[in-house]
Amino acid sequence: MIWEAFLRVGDGAFSDEAPALDEAWGQARGIGALSSQVIRRLRRDVLPLTRRLQARYGVRWLSFLIHDRDSGVPAPPEDREAYVHLRFQGRPDWSVEEMQSILGGSWLWVRSVELPNEIAGIRPVLNSDHAWALLGEQSLWMLDLIARHSLEVDDATVLQHVRQFLHFFANMVQMRVA
Repeated sequence: MIWEAFLRVGDGAFSDEAPALDEAWGQARGIGALSSQVIRRLRRDVLPLTRRLQARYGVRWLSFLIHDRDSGVPAPPEDREAYVHLRFQGRPDWSVEEMQSILGGSWLWVRSVELPNEIAGIRPVLNSDHAWALLGEQSLWMLDLIARHSLEVDDATVLQHVRQFLHFFANMVQMRVA
């Protein structure tokens, strides 16, 4: 059984600083400058939760993306916030109440779902099961990269390292990452 839940990226304390140019895409979508907030949320909330899900509950597959209401978050129309959209394979006997208890009160719209047969147009060229598996590996890779930084390393430095590694990925196929 696949479970999904959503965690607001912002903590209500948005920075008054002007966003970096490479964060303008987020502002164009109405979700503000998020990169450092995403890193902070992944480090402080998502990483410990996913490690606990794996160690204590035997979760073998998980993935996460950042979404807003326009890209799948079941939020009310006036909610323009970005959310961590976590999906993971859980036990079929878990109830929504048990899942909410495991995840904690900050996670919203907890529910069981079926994974779509298509991921952003990848199917039918790549089998959707394989695509979901790769997305899970990508999610774990990102969390591992972030976890290799001690908590004494500030979020901005972690963000710089993430950007550099994404550049390495894109360089392998000569694509530009903005």
